[in-house]
Amino acid sequence: MSIIYPLDRLGRNLLFDTFDELFDTAMRKSNNFFKNGNFKATHTENSYTIKSTDIIKGKIPDDINGVYIRNGPNPLYTPENNRAHFFDGDSMLHAFRISNGQLFYFNKWIQTDRYKYEKMYRKVLYHRVGELFNFLGILKVGVEKVKTVLGLIPELDLLRNG
Repeated sequence: MSIIYPLDRLGRNLLFDTFDELFDTAMRKSNNFFKNGNFKATHTENSYTIKSTDIIKGKIPDDINGVYIRNGPNPLYTPENNRAHFFDGDSMLHAFRISNGQLFYFNKWIQTDRYKYEKMYRKVLYHRVGELFNFLGILKVGVEKVKTVLGLIPELDLLRNG
């Protein structure tokens, strides 16, 4: 490895960061339905236990034992251009369990490679479905592929991870 390598990598990063900013500016959306109300993402993993004594009115049934699990999109990060779609996201499981008169809740992200890489880099690295609305979105996918080939972002194994 030579001293030129880090400078070369810095130059490539600056070039592609500029492309990303241009794409995001051109594709910016001012308001996004999928970032508000019930669709708004949760950015933390939580767990709660609710006992019968915690209930102010009514009671948790003693004769019901079971689990309700919901899989939701819940993106860790939203693209800078604010383009998001319900199909985008990093997949978070939400579970409610009733057992012996107690109610339990927890949520947890599915640890996909994309989730792990974006959490490590602390930003969006890969395109989202919401960005594929015109030619710029398709062009962004091409730039992403070039970044992968140059080693600027990790390659996702889509056959293994879907």
